[in-house]
Amino acid sequence: MVKVVWSKTAIRNRNEIFKYWNSNNQSTAYSLKLRRLIGEAINTITVFPQIGKPTDRLDTRVEIILHYFLIYRIDGNRIRILDFWDSRQDPLKLEIIIE
Repeated sequence: MVKVVWSKTAIRNRNEIFKYWNSNNQSTAYSLKLRRLIGEAINTITVFPQIGKPTDRLDTRVEIILHYFLIYRIDGNRIRILDFWDSRQDPLKLEIIIE
């Protein structure tokens, strides 16, 4: 069985995105939808780890969810979620995280 582990950065960024949408929309509806989509993507990744788009690093892949990148690294029977990234941000920041 594949174990999924979230990094502190990924948890923090995901929660900040939820917080932004909750405040911006004055509702949790979008955050709940996004949480469901993240769960579905992770379920797919655990069954098919290579499904995400490859990056320059062989062990790091990206699964796209709406405007967000779920960046993960495959390590044997473990999938480490490195970040949950809003793709509308400066891409140079993302390179620092993946390295």
